[in-house]
Formats: sequence, C-alpha cells, structure tokens
Amino acid sequence: MSSTEESNAERQRLTGTECLVLGMLTWGERSGYDINKSVQRGAGGFWTTARTQVYAILPKLVEHGLATVRLVEQSGGPDKQLYSITPAGERALRDGLTNDIPSTLKDATLLKVAYGDYLTPEALIDVLQARRAEARERILELEELAEALADKDDEFYSLLAIQLGIERNHAVIRWAEETVRKVQRRNRQQASRTTHASAARTR
Repeated sequence: MSSTEESNAERQRLTGTECLVLGMLTWGERSGYDINKSVQRGAGGFWTTARTQVYAILPKLVEHGLATVRLVEQSGGPDKQLYSITPAGERALRDGLTNDIPSTLKDATLLKVAYGDYLTPEALIDVLQARRAEARERILELEELAEALADKDDEFYSLLAIQLGIERNHAVIRWAEETVRKVQRRNRQQASRTTHASAARTR
C-alpha cells in the first residue's frame, strides 16, 4: 500500500462496529462467520448491530487498507474468506478507541476496556473515570425521581424498577473503581519489569 493510501486509511473515522470487527481481527485471521460467533459468545453486552452488518463491513475495511483478505478453497461449498488486520488497521483501531464511539453500541466503555491494549493506561483510566462519573450522575437522577414518586401508591412498581437502575449504577461505580486499581497495578508491575530488564542488560 502506498504512503498516500496508508495516510487515507489512518484518517478514517471508525464507527463502533468497525472498531469491534477490527478488534476481533487482532486475535488472528477470521472469517465473517467466526466474528459473528465470537460476538454471540462475548460481545453481546456492548453490541446491538445486526450480525449481517459484519459481512458488509469487512470488504470496506479491506478497501480502506485496514484489513486484508485471502480465499481458502472448500470442497462442496463456496471459498472461505479469511480476514487479517493490517498495521494501518491497528493504528486506526487505536485512534478509534481513543475517540468517542457512536451509539451503535450499548456500552462503548466495555469495547474500550476489552481492547485496552490499544489504549495507554492513562487513556483507559480516563475512560473508566468518565464511566464512573456518568453512573454517579444517573444515580442522582434516579434518586430524585424515586423521591418524587415515593408517596404515590400507583407508582409502587415503577419505584421497584427505578431501584434496579440505582443498584446497577452502583455496581458500575464499584466495577470502574476496581478496574482502575487493577490497571494501575498492572502498569506498575510492567514498569517494574521493564526497569529490572534494563538493569540486567547494563550489568
């Protein structure tokens, strides 16, 4: 691919679904069917796009230089198309995860955490802290609504549903805070290993 084509590929603003598909290609060569199966097993928590969209996205990623495709002959059936991410695709994924992700995803935070290797620890912590702040704000909104409905007998069941929303957001806060601690601990451990390796090389 020419430098101009690579530059154009890097400037592409990825959608949430494109980030997800590219992210799955970082795990190795995959077909559209393989990606859909992976989505069913693990990505359903943050992806709402129809599965058929994967088959439309993959050729576009190839066209923009973000992925490659090769054909594998199969006896008794059509050739299988296997896709791989390119270096430009990895850079585009990293840029896409850094930016705001459109609402094609249920929870963009989960996508960014799932591919946290493509963010700096500082950027990932910023994502987690922003998600925690959103949850705190949502709790205040729900508590205010619950207080307004508290004396209304005909809103009894509505209040039960509101309480679930409050509890879920408290769970998000606990998860975000614990995840920040884990990311910070991992970052310290990696920095320590790097320091020890450098010291060993200078001996």
